[in-house]
Amino acid sequence: MSEPWLRIKAVLEAQGFIPAGDVNEDRYVGALKSGSVSVKVEVTIEDYDFLVLPRVKVLDRQALPKAIRGHLTEGDYLCYADRETFLLDRYQPDRSILTVLDRARDTLNILLHGNPARDIAAELFAYWGGVPHAFIDSPRTMTRATLGSVSFRNGYVLRVVASTPERMKSWAAAGNATCEVAGSIPVLQCTGHILPPEAAIETFADALSWAQGQQGAPGGIAELAISASDTAPGLFLVGDNGVLGFQAIANPTLNIAAKRGFRTSKRGALWLTEKDKLKIERLRGVPADHDEIVARNLAGVAPLSGKRIALIGCGTVGSYLARGLVQNGAGQRASLLLIDPDIFAPGNIGRHLLGARYIGRNKAEAMVEALRHDFPDVEIEAVTRSAATCFSRLAGFDLVVDATGSEQFSDALNGWALASRNAGRACPPILYACLHGNGIAAQTFLATGRAGDACFRCQRPLFEQSWRYPVVQGPYETPNVAVRPCGEGAFVPFAVDATMMAAALALRHAIDAVSQNGRPTFRMRAVDASKARHQNDRTVERSEKCPACSPLVH
Repeated sequence: MSEPWLRIKAVLEAQGFIPAGDVNEDRYVGALKSGSVSVKVEVTIEDYDFLVLPRVKVLDRQALPKAIRGHLTEGDYLCYADRETFLLDRYQPDRSILTVLDRARDTLNILLHGNPARDIAAELFAYWGGVPHAFIDSPRTMTRATLGSVSFRNGYVLRVVASTPERMKSWAAAGNATCEVAGSIPVLQCTGHILPPEAAIETFADALSWAQGQQGAPGGIAELAISASDTAPGLFLVGDNGVLGFQAIANPTLNIAAKRGFRTSKRGALWLTEKDKLKIERLRGVPADHDEIVARNLAGVAPLSGKRIALIGCGTVGSYLARGLVQNGAGQRASLLLIDPDIFAPGNIGRHLLGARYIGRNKAEAMVEALRHDFPDVEIEAVTRSAATCFSRLAGFDLVVDATGSEQFSDALNGWALASRNAGRACPPILYACLHGNGIAAQTFLATGRAGDACFRCQRPLFEQSWRYPVVQGPYETPNVAVRPCGEGAFVPFAVDATMMAAALALRHAIDAVSQNGRPTFRMRAVDASKARHQNDRTVERSEKCPACSPLVH
């Protein structure tokens, strides 16, 4: 089989393209027809594995009816496909390049003969380019934007926009970083989409004129951008299709005025006078507020947002589960409570989310600190004593998750829940998550408190007997315990894959518990299929033999 570049060269030449690149670049020039219009284009192939898509550049821009159109990026390159979803076959490069030409031709057809206004508005964010600024507060709530930079310990510097300087400082501190506030500029809330410019924007005057033409823009945008900025004059535009902005770049005249100490009012007039001569820095807003962080990968609102959740146990399963809860909205508009009295020890590192830097810290406090570093706006609290000492505090929560893996503790928690309900006091559903055997199977069980539904103890009414729905084969039910020297304690060894599987199962069950009804209430997943005993997910009914809840026993 011939080399990929030879196969592509043959196909392109057959389409009327001629080589135009040097020896280090595969570049071809030809024409694409759309109806009766022929558009001269340049095709560049940088990577024959197609990890970088071939580029298609429009060479005769005058062939297009307007100066600014959709699907055309800076440099006049056609945006003909989404690089994340558009696949090309590296083993059929000739067919792949023909697919590229077809897509480019379809895109030109939209530009020349279609009505791409909706596409332009949706894609303006990409066309604008500019320096990205992370909005840590919702841009739709802003009238002024505080600009600054946040420096993280690894040396990375992030340009940030916040509602106030104080807000930026507190966000940086929560993320274990430092910040430098640069100043603020006004924010224009556009009605609907940000409308694209009708001509290229080259100067500060061009940008101000474009902003003035937006739906919902008040009169006097130029004066607003200058008088309401305490740094270089500028403006952020916020619309349904994104956040774009610009700031004027001072020219020599303005720099001299600044050195001579001109009053603020006089400098403002000078910015206005010089606006036709000033270049701009383009700004691009990137949503980074907590709502966006946890909801962007989910369909709609984060499922745990606004739900008060208490997680008991921040050990091997609980640590991974805590992070998953936050990433699905826990700690957003309602508090997330982490409870664990234990200290994080070196032996925990092998299958825990936390690492060596937290050795000697209380597990709940360490998890809270770690999660606040990663999610600066999360509402989260640590309790460093045994949950058995604060059962009454759990009454006001929407869901309690027991990730201790201790049957003794779970039995006690179940007893408190039953006593509370029998006394007519509030008690949330309780989700129990654990591993069986030496990490052979993960299991969750939701005690709903509904009539007829099982309580935790209903799963094994008699201690001397097996579980009603055992998830581990008989010989492996009793785990092997690793014994360590006196003072270190014994533990049940299993690998971190079991931990992560249990946490994932519990997370899914927790989401179902607060967003639906949590059924089926019993769920299991085999980690080691050769030793697990498969059970179908089911809703477990109350056991008449249960010493905790059955009226026949009492």
